[in-house]
Amino acid sequence: MNFDKYKRQIFLTEDYYLKTKEYNEEGIPLYLESDAFEDDQYNCGEASRWQSITWIYHSLLYLHYTAGKPIEEISPLFEKVIEGYEKQAEALGVFKASKKPVVIGGEGGFITLSTISLAVLLNKNNLLSTIKQLNN
Repeated sequence: MNFDKYKRQIFLTEDYYLKTKEYNEEGIPLYLESDAFEDDQYNCGEASRWQSITWIYHSLLYLHYTAGKPIEEISPLFEKVIEGYEKQAEALGVFKASKKPVVIGGEGGFITLSTISLAVLLNKNNLLSTIKQLNN
């Protein structure tokens, strides 16, 4: 594949893409296996773990999109993002002994809007109801 021909941003180099991809992909198992995410009376460590993993998947999704990867290759990453949000909400719900809390929100609605936009762009309209639940 001719990297420069397909990339969607002129300043992205193939070297940066490959190194950033590798760095992010290596981080996921580290977060999954880490025992640093313990719950205590103030923090829900498991929710923090999933927040970090979700942001890695976000980063990978944007990186692959910018590199010009086809939508079909990017869609599974978006599903991982939503799965991460669900696991984060579930952990917070258990920690707070309440229903699943809002985990997609804040930032003046930017995160919600960008998540909905990604669902539409990636033809993942089936995930819109899940996104709504994670935002209400």
